[in-house]
Amino acid sequence: MFVNDADAVLFYSRSWIYFKIGEISIKDVPKTRNRDQQYVFVTNEPPNLTLLDLKLVPFGFFNLTMTYRLDSDIPYVYDRFEKITFDTPSSQRYDWSEVEEAVSQKTKSILQLTTNCRTLSRREAYVEKLKQFISVTQKGRCFQHLCSVWEEEQEIVPIVLKDSIYRTIAPPNSYIAADNFSSPEQLAKYLKHLEEDHNEYIKYFEWRRTYKRVKRQPIVCDLCKFLHQKKKFQKIYENIYEWWIENATCHDDYGIIINSKNSTHQRIQQPTANADPRINSRYLQKTYGAVDNILFHL
Repeated sequence: MFVNDADAVLFYSRSWIYFKIGEISIKDVPKTRNRDQQYVFVTNEPPNLTLLDLKLVPFGFFNLTMTYRLDSDIPYVYDRFEKITFDTPSSQRYDWSEVEEAVSQKTKSILQLTTNCRTLSRREAYVEKLKQFISVTQKGRCFQHLCSVWEEEQEIVPIVLKDSIYRTIAPPNSYIAADNFSSPEQLAKYLKHLEEDHNEYIKYFEWRRTYKRVKRQPIVCDLCKFLHQKKKFQKIYENIYEWWIENATCHDDYGIIINSKNSTHQRIQQPTANADPRINSRYLQKTYGAVDNILFHL
């Protein structure tokens, strides 16, 4: 059987969508496996969108994990950002004159692109409140306003919900965190201030002088490399439900919690050194399924 001959077998949680009606079932998994074979838990979605009922997975079933979490054995990431070195060719560096030109030509305030209309973080509640104080352009499936063409490179500033998640992994001063403000109204005032003060706004793009974007190779290449490097490596996840679901750092209803909080805005100076120099945008986008980027300042 082909599965028995494989060095690794990938179980992608989203492919188990018909699990309950029997089209795909735990019963279909081979009863035996060779001792060197690796069973890999794979998903690029947050815990709340994991369709496989992990409570039914036997203890010690999985050997490896491949998710957007950086503590996965094989991080399932998009592109990443790395610090520029002396040897970095100019072709891999951002052209600062182009950045400045793009920023100077902006005509709108805020853009929201989304396909998940109801989130556990309730970011939509925060955005609805924010819209009372500043113009927000909304596109995507949730708003029946799809973009036919989207250029990959955009000079925009992500507006995120929770600062503590991004502080040690994002380039310094590359985003704006909503929970650093006492209310959506205060955030709106700050964004309007940036629109009027070009020198302050351009500071959110300064990181492009010192970082480069590195496109990722196909995720299966990362897996293949890992397997070759760890041929004699044997790891077991005793309880995948505990690792993926119970240990997730999701913060439900955070968009409602920070809608009105008793604090004053203080811009936090982000560290110049990152815990992991390979900052990956997949992690920044998902962050354990808790708080996606909610908006982009244009």
